[in-house]
Amino acid sequence: MDNLIIQYKSTQIIHEHFMKILGFLLAPIHAVITNLILFCNYIVIRHRHEVHPSLVAMLMIWSIFGTVFWSILLKIGGLAFLHGKKVLHSWMVHDWGTSFNNRLMMRFRLSCKPFMINYGSTYVITRVSVLKFLKGGTKGTFKILLTLGSKK
Repeated sequence: MDNLIIQYKSTQIIHEHFMKILGFLLAPIHAVITNLILFCNYIVIRHRHEVHPSLVAMLMIWSIFGTVFWSILLKIGGLAFLHGKKVLHSWMVHDWGTSFNNRLMMRFRLSCKPFMINYGSTYVITRVSVLKFLKGGTKGTFKILLTLGSKK
């Protein structure tokens, strides 16, 4: 049990430093990928007859690849968050031997946060991040089409 506390806190510190270094890139990357997908969808839907067919095919591939790639990364981040919560919950139901150890692990468990891919509280990847991303892409495409109006 003592090794578990030391190892978990050490891993948590490493993870926090890693998120401080790379976490600030999450929101800009998310914005760039989302805008790239929206741009590709708009050009393919609205201007497919005005551009070369190979460009339309390339934009469709970019849109599909960007959606699948970012969805997979968001899903992995959501699973990491879910498994982190499961680990902390499993410590609550585990019998640690003595009542002192059980109380110690209960207090330790309450002091721990589940591992998650985040940048502070501004951008946190959870289980529903994939759904929000896909909803935003679909909703954003229709909003762009409605906002920019029909061709005349």
